[in-house]
Amino acid sequence: MYAKLLQEKLAKHQAPIYLVNTGWSGSSAISGSKRIDLKLTKHIIDLITDGKLNFSDSARDKFFNLDIPLNLEGLDNDFLVPDRGWDNLDEYYKTGNMLTELFNENFKKFDISDSDILNAGPKIQSGGI
Repeated sequence: MYAKLLQEKLAKHQAPIYLVNTGWSGSSAISGSKRIDLKLTKHIIDLITDGKLNFSDSARDKFFNLDIPLNLEGLDNDFLVPDRGWDNLDEYYKTGNMLTELFNENFKKFDISDSDILNAGPKIQSGGI
């Protein structure tokens, strides 16, 4: 019900959507890495609300096929682009594929017939392994 309402409001108001990583960067949660600093998260939110995100120079997330803006004020591209921040790319792909499988398995719980939505989900990647 709420997802449908959100979809209707987004379509009506042509509102942009931003996904902000507030979790871990540079390695997995179980590797002992730290969560993204709250000040960095706030800075990213400020860039969004101030209209300072420019996607003309961007990278594409390998798993979720999302555009990641580059060269943002106060942020290193290696921080912004997940595979650039990991020292161990094999571990990056292993973790990304595990998350992709979990996401896709959870997605099966919902009655979705729209092929665009179904095809937009994350994809398993073979790089780095």
